Amino acid sequence: MISKIALSVLLLAVVAEAKPCFGRCGGRPQPPPCGIPPFLDELPADAQAKITEIWKNYKEGDKCYEEHGLTREIVDALPKEVRKNITKKTTTSVPQGTSKRDFGQVRRHLQ
Repeated sequence: MISKIALSVLLLAVVAEAKPCFGRCGGRPQPPPCGIPPFLDELPADAQAKITEIWKNYKEGDKCYEEHGLTREIVDALPKEVRKNITKKTTTSVPQGTSKRDFGQVRRHLQ
């Protein structure tokens, strides 16, 4: 009898801790990956230069909260039409050490 109660309590604890939405039910959304945003080549030249400057010293594996914030400020300052076109793109980052030209070639090939 005690083992059935213990098993029931254990099962209840496991069910209560289960995350049926895999972390997507409420809470904060996941931040974009660290690195130069994939839509960089679609931005005006001045915004491209600013964002490239922000990310130039980033090292893979480091926290990137500051870089995200500064990038977001630049993107938010863009005209609404430019922002609207880039938000429809997927959010993957350029791997560290990959040139923008190489990444663009791969991306065009996949489209």
